[in-house]
Amino acid sequence: MTAFGSLTRRQLKFTVRVKPLSPVHIGVGNEFLGRGAYHLYDENRRLALVSPRPLAAALLDHFGDQAVTHVPKLMQSDQYPPKVATQIENGTLSVRRMDVHPGAVPHLLDTGRNGGLKVMTSQANGLPYIPGSSLKGALRTAWLDWQTQQKGSYTRFAEEVARTKLRGRDADDDLMDLFQATPHLVGLENKVRAERKTYPNRDVFRAVQVSDLLPSRIGTLTKAYSVLSMSYDADPEEGYTRPSDSGKAGSQAWECLDYSADVEYAGTITVDMSLLDQLLAKDDRQKAKYPDVYQLVDALKRPQMWSEAISAYGQRFYSAELQHYEGLRERPLQRRKGIRIHDGGRQQLVLDWIKDPKRENLASRLLPLGMGVGLMAHTLLGAFNPNFDGENPDSAEYLGDEQYFDTTLTGEVLKSGKPNNGFAYLPSPKSRRVTGEFPDSGRRQGSYTTMQAERPLGWTELTLEVMPS
Repeated sequence: MTAFGSLTRRQLKFTVRVKPLSPVHIGVGNEFLGRGAYHLYDENRRLALVSPRPLAAALLDHFGDQAVTHVPKLMQSDQYPPKVATQIENGTLSVRRMDVHPGAVPHLLDTGRNGGLKVMTSQANGLPYIPGSSLKGALRTAWLDWQTQQKGSYTRFAEEVARTKLRGRDADDDLMDLFQATPHLVGLENKVRAERKTYPNRDVFRAVQVSDLLPSRIGTLTKAYSVLSMSYDADPEEGYTRPSDSGKAGSQAWECLDYSADVEYAGTITVDMSLLDQLLAKDDRQKAKYPDVYQLVDALKRPQMWSEAISAYGQRFYSAELQHYEGLRERPLQRRKGIRIHDGGRQQLVLDWIKDPKRENLASRLLPLGMGVGLMAHTLLGAFNPNFDGENPDSAEYLGDEQYFDTTLTGEVLKSGKPNNGFAYLPSPKSRRVTGEFPDSGRRQGSYTTMQAERPLGWTELTLEVMPS
């Protein structure tokens, strides 16, 4: 209970902890750092982000009037006088330092279109953190998934999306937005344009606030990983996975939360139950017409339902990912021509990582978070339902999917990667991002076979603890 003047608001609060289990990238929009903004050292095993003004001052002191001629070239080539380089490497002239994954080195050295580094969000002291907005978005997706699995919810969910006119945006965006009408939410009746409907799963989350999550300790908490976009050959007999455009499409170096640092990120979740009550119309007819939204609001007030929703989402996500990689492994050309997803001679490849008992045991606490989560979620939201009976609308062919004219929205997203051999959950091109090494052998097919896929991005372990009122 929290008092504001004469008002008393009912609040539910959680302590939330997130622990990275794989590389997690939550960046700062389109910011892209090119050569000269970072310095590689220790035989390219370490990287420092330079402090531009102090570095410029140090180079001016060193070169004097010749600095204008020398500095741009030295920064682009990453060649500094030994004294200046030492100051960058020891932290005097850098904002933060990190380890470098071997696969990221070619992208960091490349001065062409693929060169550079996508950086993590960070505090003023350089420590990375998890923005509350990013976690809130991931939680909203988990609750949406929970909502669509409740009896009676799916029918209206599908009907309203089917009536929505898509506006030419990427199908990926529309899949995650899931348009629905919200005239029953008080305060929105006259504020939502008829042609641009809003989203109950987002609107009710106005009553949910998530703080930024800060690391439990300082140290080496980030690492630069290589990220490659993946494509899938949809041929049901000959299909296999490969790097898009020979590995060049989307291949970059990304700064990620380093799961090997074994650090938790902690914050708070506050649910304003009074505001949830105020959002809902008090008309029983509205409640009967929109039972799913009322059901969601009621669940958000109860701590045990938070745990249930997140647990169900994590377990289903894990199951869908496992099906995806198991199916991919069975593709006839996969082991001979494609990326080696499963290789008994090398541990911790993608399938090994997913199938590790540690992951299976944590499935109820798994939450995908950060770069690629929306893309990863398509594997879940587009997972084929083995219990689909073809008649009951609550038994959707694709779990969590929506009917769209004569097909389904997820079907449109997945169609280029959906063969007719029982693996209907294979995603379309570029809907999977992995880290790895991509040595260019100069032979088109040879480069495919030399790449090693390692781990999916964005897996975390989430724990909630109710705070005393």
